[in-house]
Amino acid sequence: MRSCSYCCSVEHDRRKCSYYQEDLAILYDITSLYINIVLDSLVHYGIGPTALLSVSDSSFHFYKNNPDASFVWSKIDSEIPELFVVDKIRMLEVCPFAIPLNTSYNTRGEYHITMSHLETASLNMLVGSSKLPSYAMVNRNMRSWLWSIPSESLRDSLQGLETVLWRESRGTSRQSFTKLLETARRNLEKFRYEKKYFDIMKDAVVLSGIPAETLKKYYEFKKQKIIKTSLDKTMKTWYKYYSKKIKHNHF
Repeated sequence: MRSCSYCCSVEHDRRKCSYYQEDLAILYDITSLYINIVLDSLVHYGIGPTALLSVSDSSFHFYKNNPDASFVWSKIDSEIPELFVVDKIRMLEVCPFAIPLNTSYNTRGEYHITMSHLETASLNMLVGSSKLPSYAMVNRNMRSWLWSIPSESLRDSLQGLETVLWRESRGTSRQSFTKLLETARRNLEKFRYEKKYFDIMKDAVVLSGIPAETLKKYYEFKKQKIIKTSLDKTMKTWYKYYSKKIKHNHF
């Protein structure tokens, strides 16, 4: 006998599953709200192509030019802040929480910032030297080193949902699980309505940002495509994970 692949009901298929439709509606809101907050935060700090950043976080590692080799893995000396210029921001798919089924979703996001490291040695070579300076390209996942969520309630709601997903919802009823989704959506709505932004890490400073109006136009042009590709990937991954790992604990 055929049954719904999402909730196991024998009375309908996935296309007519009310549980599936309810979850998709909440996931749509969560994903679009999260992306909007990310873009709002980028505009707020002036982070876009050609922005100049200073980083003094000693835990930040990067490839640095070396005369004896192409690159050498280095880390920042907090006594001498390193300078980086943003080359491009890659935002194809942005997921607001980790979905374990797909390894690319081990972190909240697929968006990266690519920068050129403006080395002190290279800059000094501009004075009294015929040799041109060389720069190192750096690619970093923005979520893992640039952002932190200042709202405890929002941070806890996303982490709570991730925890339940990673243990395949064992011990969590369907009602409690749905409440986690609704709480995450409500906290994201509140966060954006109050015009708050994700925090930039304390050891990073935007020395020369891009004007807000310019960045708004830049990201507005990309926003709908980012949201669409993110929703497509999130919905597909969510269905695969829920139908295989969680439905038996909920129905």
